[in-house]
Amino acid sequence: QVYSYIYNNKLKFNSEIIFKSEIIFGKRQLEYAGDTSYLMSLKENYNDPDKQKTIYTTLINYYQNNGDSDKESDIYKKYSDLFLSDINILNAYAWRMTEIQRNLEDALDKTIMAIKLSSNSEEKANIIDTKAEILWLLNRYDEAINTINLAIEINPDSDYFKDQRTKFQNSKNQD
Repeated sequence: QVYSYIYNNKLKFNSEIIFKSEIIFGKRQLEYAGDTSYLMSLKENYNDPDKQKTIYTTLINYYQNNGDSDKESDIYKKYSDLFLSDINILNAYAWRMTEIQRNLEDALDKTIMAIKLSSNSEEKANIIDTKAEILWLLNRYDEAINTINLAIEINPDSDYFKDQRTKFQNSKNQD
């Protein structure tokens, strides 16, 4: 009802309120009917990057929460393709792909992009870790070990990175 009121009285509201009401309506469509069509159409109506991010993350979260890894990975790839200069999106996409083991080659490419874009050493070490995890999942153990060693060089106190190296070395030794 609120959405309908706002929609029917658009001239009385600013664009941010209208957008928020559209997102709420889209979430309701997802929640009650599993219908993504409204949010998918919103993607076409908004060019603003912040609004695009909101729409995409809403869809990604929906697919993730419903265990639909195929659709989640597909929409996440499209999202990351739109924001090739956003380090956080590239790394988040790549890491999530390691969790669901989808789009690994594309995720690898995007971690390489993110590493090149990063100027913050702690952030870079985390992205390098993502790259190493992908290489490990692709059974490229030597590359994974060499890559995690780069993260360890940046952050030698990280027990997590050292545990990662051990995991990669153990996998290599089992082959």
